[in-house]
This record gives sequence, structure tokens and C-alpha cells, in this order.
Amino acid sequence: MLIALGFKPVKAAAVALVANTAPVAFGALAIPIITLAEVTGLPQEDLGAMVGRQTPFLAVIVPLILVGMVDGRRGLRQAWLPAAVGGLSFALGQFAASNYFSVELADVVAALVSAGAIIALLRVWSPSEPLIGEASGGGRPAVAGAEAHDPKLEAEVRRREGEGGDSRRAVAVAYAPYLILIAVFSIAQIGPVNDALNSVTAEFPWPGLNVVDSSGEAPDAATFTFNWLEGTGTLVLIAGLITAPILRIGVRGRSRPTPSRSTSSSGRSSRWPRCSPSPS
Repeated sequence: MLIALGFKPVKAAAVALVANTAPVAFGALAIPIITLAEVTGLPQEDLGAMVGRQTPFLAVIVPLILVGMVDGRRGLRQAWLPAAVGGLSFALGQFAASNYFSVELADVVAALVSAGAIIALLRVWSPSEPLIGEASGGGRPAVAGAEAHDPKLEAEVRRREGEGGDSRRAVAVAYAPYLILIAVFSIAQIGPVNDALNSVTAEFPWPGLNVVDSSGEAPDAATFTFNWLEGTGTLVLIAGLITAPILRIGVRGRSRPTPSRSTSSSGRSSRWPRCSPSPS
């Protein structure tokens, strides 16, 4: 999704890794909390509640760090408000869900609350210097003085400059990754589908690991369960593969642009209309 916004692959990966700092304690559907409860014998709800009282402090700070990574001091100056709103709402959602509703849904609830809060804020607020994104190949399109009038291209440029509203298609594409992710995980939880995914799970003992417990039996941890198709990472990968063509992400990790082509006076087509001095 970050690549589709115009970030270079390495920068997108770095930003995503840092962004995972706040929700990583709960992992995918609180798997770390559930595992810790099974290993220690402590109540899962108590562990989740205590974690949910610590991670919100990180959640408030991380968005500001992300903005700084993306655009430095300028980004912090321009976007500190949505970063603070997003971090605070995520922290409150994570705390409330882990302490009062469901440990498994702590990150899901927090993410939805945070996204909703930022969307609501952007209805009434916008930065004075919007960030267009990193260059992803090719020049930046220009409107004034183009040799060929292209209303579609000009509308897109005005939208990037913050002078026009997003089209319904653009809004649908923006929400698509989240909807696809929710749909994939929801379908995977349906009884027959979950059974089919789990049917290919493989279990095997770790080679060369010869340990026994106090009763002389091999511990459960000595057997590795490889649920490669039912695993959360696999489901995220499937959602990503479905999302890529919708966001027009190519195999090399670059957004495939669809600009209108124009022909210069020499008869050669160019990716963007050439710029000429303004009549004024």
C-alpha cells in the first residue's frame, strides 16, 4: 500500500517495520498473549489487560516517529495533528479492547478506531503543504502550458495538489486493501473453509532434538506444527496478492501509471504532456 502511494520499496519496508512496534505485542489475534498464557499458566485475560496498559504509551509516540521518517521536520510540522489523533485513538482502542472486550481483537479494534478518527479529522482539516509522495519514476506532470489539453490528467494533478476532491473510484481503491484483508480473514474463519485450510497442516519432530520432561516423555514443543496455509502470514500474503492488481502494483514493486499519452510536435509520444512557457 505504501508503494502504491509512491514510496520506494526500502522506505516502505522500513516504515512498515517501525509501524508494527505498537501492535506487535498482540500480534495476529493476540497469538503472543495466548501462547504466553499457555506457557506460564497465567490467565489470558490478565496478561492481555496488563499488556494493554503498557503498549498505548508506544502507540501515541510511534505515529510521530513515522511522520518524521517519511518527511522529517517538515512532516512533523505539517502532520503532527493527525499523527497525534491517530496515535491517541489507537492507544485508547487498544486499552479498551484488551481490558474490557476481547484480547484477540485488541489490535483490530484499535486500528479501526484510529482509521476512523483520522478520516473524521481529514474531513475538517488538511495540511498547508500536502506531501505528494516520493518519485516513482518519470517526471512530475504539469498542467499549465501542456501541448495537449487533457482534462483527466489535469484533474489528477489538481487532486494531488489538494485542489480537488477524490473520485469515487479513487476512494474505493483506497479502501480496497483493508476491505480485502477483512474479507480474506473472515472467509478463512468459516467452518468448512477453515477445515480445508487446516487439512494441509503438517506436524513433524525437530530433527536431532532429543529431550524429555520429568516424566520421561517428549514435550509438546518438540513437535513443530506447520500450518502453512491456515497461518496468519499466509492469509496476509493472499490478501496482498489480491490487492496488488487493484492498486496496479507491478511485479517489481512499482505502481504502474496510466497517464494519457500525448504526441509532441516532432511526432514522438511522451509519457506526460511537455511543458511550455505560460502565455503570461
